[in-house]
Amino acid sequence: KASVPEIKNGGIDFVHCCHMSSGLAALLLKKIHGIPYVMYSYGSEITGQPGFLRQNLARSILKNASRISTMSRFTRGAIKGYGVDDKNIRFLVGINIDRFSRSGDINGTREKYNITGSPVILTAARLVPHKGIDTMIRAMPEIVKAYPDVQYVVIGEGEYRNELEKLIKEGRLEKNVRLIGHVPHEVLQDDTEAFYSVCDLYAMISRNIEGIEAEGFGLVFLEAGLSKKAVVGGNSGGIPDSVPDGVTGKLVNPEDPEALAECVLSLLNDRETMTKMGENGYKRAVEEFDWGKNVREWEQEVIEVIEAEQ
Repeated sequence: KASVPEIKNGGIDFVHCCHMSSGLAALLLKKIHGIPYVMYSYGSEITGQPGFLRQNLARSILKNASRISTMSRFTRGAIKGYGVDDKNIRFLVGINIDRFSRSGDINGTREKYNITGSPVILTAARLVPHKGIDTMIRAMPEIVKAYPDVQYVVIGEGEYRNELEKLIKEGRLEKNVRLIGHVPHEVLQDDTEAFYSVCDLYAMISRNIEGIEAEGFGLVFLEAGLSKKAVVGGNSGGIPDSVPDGVTGKLVNPEDPEALAECVLSLLNDRETMTKMGENGYKRAVEEFDWGKNVREWEQEVIEVIEAEQ
């Protein structure tokens, strides 16, 4: 925190604005005191600005930033839609390689959370409509026909839980779909918990809703890749940048449960392809998304911006 005297006396050289919600403060500091700032963007806070006033405020915040980090071509396009110069937009995506490449306690995790079926399909996401968990549940009856003991394990909590529970009951899927609830993200894959290791396939079938709610990138696909798991993603938002179709997994229409079931079964029936995709996912995460390396490159650019604007 900085006091008004500290600001006036030059105690701040630069502002890192970590979300649009703090962008107004950064904009005022630049307009009043000439302090430059960089913005970090993710997804729906860029696309989800309904109303004339909010859109114009977002435009001012984004256009006055010295640099804006983004996660995908989808979010980059949304930012450019506000009139931001393309040269001020940079990709910044990364993952903690060491943390998510641990194997964890597979048997302990199965026992602790009563994951008894096989194969296991995993989703870790907030229980909200745009994550597409309902599409996956609607696809499950067809998958169950081929794999009666399959388990779809969903980690997360949210406003959509009641609706998902209704779908499970309507489909008589109580044996095959498990809503485990909240598990802290930092322990999804550590020395004890092993959710990514337990699963055979990771799926998050996110979709765009009314041009507002959308997946900015999908870091969970990289996390699954570090456990060498093939993935299935909704062909929407920034997911195509996270999941190159046919390389680390497959993309599918997030509104089509039949196509999703066919896609999942094609992978479960072809373990050789799943293994290859998992290996590709691991290699891609390590080579392109090492957080330490990507942050150092971003840090150097920010330093250059600071020096140029002083």
